[in-house]
Amino acid sequence: MIKFGGAGRHTVAMHVLGEDETILLWSRMVLAAEWLYFLSVSLPKICILTLYLRIFTHEVFRAICYALITIIACSFFVNGFIGTLVCLKMTSFSFVSGHCDLNISLFFRWASPPNIITDIVMLVLPLPTIWGLHPPKMQKMGLTVTFVMGGM
Repeated sequence: MIKFGGAGRHTVAMHVLGEDETILLWSRMVLAAEWLYFLSVSLPKICILTLYLRIFTHEVFRAICYALITIIACSFFVNGFIGTLVCLKMTSFSFVSGHCDLNISLFFRWASPPNIITDIVMLVLPLPTIWGLHPPKMQKMGLTVTFVMGGM
């Protein structure tokens, strides 16, 4: 983004230098980075939940896993589309002309709670099943620490 999109440079200076195309390219890169960010948050969670589905067989556990996968996938698409469609015209997003109605601070404030909640549920989800196993106490503690550390 620095080389091709002019990241780190003032937009006023770029206007003076006549580099409006660079600003437009930067805005397109920001949109792509936004989708990549939400994908990089959602995909590992879905992978962990599919691993849980392979390991654990309880129906309630599996239903919770499927519900979490649905919430994570919906959150990915909703956040991506909101970020993209609120500033549909690239000229509005790139500050060349017009304005963007998206309050970035408010957007990320409301995009974060589903991620935090799904993280906590994913962290706690396997623990009751592990505690219900019948191996020695030290082995149970080792499994608990392993799953909790995986959430860190």
